[in-house]
Amino acid sequence: NQAELVICGLTRVDETGKMINQLKPGKYYRFEKEEWTFRISCAASHLYKRELWERYNVRFGLGVRGEDMPISLFFSAMCDKIVTIPCTEYFYVQHPGSAMHQFGGLKHYRLPYREIEEVIRKVHEYGIRNSKDFFELFVLRILATNISFAHGASAEDKAEMQKFTSHILQQYFPNYWKNKKAGIFSKLEIPLGQKIAVKALIIMVKFHLLPVFFKIL
Repeated sequence: NQAELVICGLTRVDETGKMINQLKPGKYYRFEKEEWTFRISCAASHLYKRELWERYNVRFGLGVRGEDMPISLFFSAMCDKIVTIPCTEYFYVQHPGSAMHQFGGLKHYRLPYREIEEVIRKVHEYGIRNSKDFFELFVLRILATNISFAHGASAEDKAEMQKFTSHILQQYFPNYWKNKKAGIFSKLEIPLGQKIAVKALIIMVKFHLLPVFFKIL
């Protein structure tokens, strides 16, 4: 039906084929319920209209982990028609020896800081086509997820993440703490743990507690 982005669900399985869990998307409603763009942000569960890649000149980052996050973030803001398919027939195999399974925080991999900021700049340049609040919430969710990788990282890596987090919010989202979609008790289909993580991030940045948090992390 002329959709520019289609999002399907997925089933996580182990190497024997045993199901670990399933994630089935609910209905997407523009400006009202856009959370499925970041609930299922894995690009392997997305179908994109081919011409969008050339129109906007976006590409996956090289040599980084979480390289699909900036791509999902960009298209969540720029696609005119997004639909979800309530199925879980895409099977994602979780290998015990995979790179993501043994991520090891920031010890071995670089996060897509440059790519995230480039996407945010592009969205501001072209003009966001969907909800500004959901776009901001997607960014908050990415930043909160990044912080979860900081445990055991070097002081230099923690300082880089702290600087990046503060910079992105202050530069591009100065009113981030007013986002009504970021409430713990919002009716959006977002796991409680993710809601708490985003709210904790908002509080830490607003009250300048990030340096303290990274010291004890």
